[in-house]
Amino acid sequence: MTDAAESLEDTPSLHARSVHAANAAVQGGDLAAAKAHYGAAWRSADVGTLVVGDSHVFTFLEAGHVLPVWLGAVTMHRVGRDGPAFLTLSELQVERGLDVVFCFGEIDVRAHVARQAETRSIPVEVVVTELVDRYLDALDRICDRPGARVFVATPVPPQEIAAGSPHAAPDLSPLTGRIAVARILAETLANGVLGRGLGLIDLHAALRDPDGLMRAACGSDGVHAYTPEGRRIAADLLLAAQGGTWTRSPLNGGAP
Repeated sequence: MTDAAESLEDTPSLHARSVHAANAAVQGGDLAAAKAHYGAAWRSADVGTLVVGDSHVFTFLEAGHVLPVWLGAVTMHRVGRDGPAFLTLSELQVERGLDVVFCFGEIDVRAHVARQAETRSIPVEVVVTELVDRYLDALDRICDRPGARVFVATPVPPQEIAAGSPHAAPDLSPLTGRIAVARILAETLANGVLGRGLGLIDLHAALRDPDGLMRAACGSDGVHAYTPEGRRIAADLLLAAQGGTWTRSPLNGGAP
């Protein structure tokens, strides 16, 4: 079968193979190959939205016509520091009419912001403001393709992380500190996003309980909101922000 025939007759498997290859490339540390595979994945299926970020991109799997573009354990700090040297929409071959959601920040909350504030002897609010400003400035440069609508997601609320969990790293901030940092980061990011005229997907506000923790029905493993309820809420938020109607799609790639 020719490549052209395969692209017409075997689209679902082309999509699945491209997503699998992209996930494998990320796990192998080859981001350049991953970006190329993700570009092929969205072109081979009815994808209207790319959700670009860390592992929390898979929170959006229930939304129709969404391709999670997982780039590994990448922090908001790295995106703000490296900007287009890390990623551009051109590398993902983004075209006019696609929506792009950026989803970073949970790792910063979990392990970095409070430590930076302590090391530099400055308030958390100062660290967060610097972080958000650099991140949003970087997104302006990353979004080098005209005509794509840009949305930004706030990080999910923190959860209790069990001892022995792969997420219980030595640099894990205490839970009370993570609750405060998550709230400050989410509020600062939301204000910055709206101030720049971008679309806001406020995962933090939608998924938190009255104590600032992830709602019990949404948390899955101490970090993510991969439960059916968590993913339903994320899909509803995205589709509402896009002005669309909630649908399911069998095209999405699964978490690696």
